[in-house]
Amino acid sequence: MKMPKMICTSTGDILIGTLNETEKLKEINKELLEALEGIIELIDNGVLVRDISEDDSKSYYLKQGLEIVSKLSKAKQAITKATK
Repeated sequence: MKMPKMICTSTGDILIGTLNETEKLKEINKELLEALEGIIELIDNGVLVRDISEDDSKSYYLKQGLEIVSKLSKAKQAITKATK
């Protein structure tokens, strides 16, 4: 018989499940973290690039540049938090 296990998430939610479910979540989190780190690495290495030809256009930057920078920043913060 599998014993229930309680997990408190970073948002304060409490999850109750079996050890097997907990292990599945850990594995999924590990895979997602590895995938995210891989994407950031591709960007840092210049493999994934974006069109910067209109970066001097204020409207283009406000429309797309800030969104890209914001999302990449959140991704890097998530990696840092997950690997502490």
